[in-house]
Amino acid sequence: MYQELNSYFSKKSIDNIIDENKDKPWFVNVPKPFVTKSRVFISENRAKELPKESWEYRADRYSAESCLKLKADNGNEMQLRAFWVGHFEQLYGAEIIVDNSDMKFEV
Repeated sequence: MYQELNSYFSKKSIDNIIDENKDKPWFVNVPKPFVTKSRVFISENRAKELPKESWEYRADRYSAESCLKLKADNGNEMQLRAFWVGHFEQLYGAEIIVDNSDMKFEV
């Protein structure tokens, strides 16, 4: 999803990409007020000043794009910021072995 959101070649809108992924178990949805006519996110305080029919809640792109939901070893769900996503960051590889031996990461 991150690559598709940041691709110059994607023919889908940001809204469509987020909508396609919003039901995935890893998707982080932080709803924020969104003005449908001007297509901008606004603060909660500003939303209270506008008529309810002029705005709706939509997933915040930053949270959707740079955070993941993960299940910890104890079964609890946690949220992680994708630390490998950013201007200078890049993930070169990772391996998770399910048999609970060691985890491996290669640079």
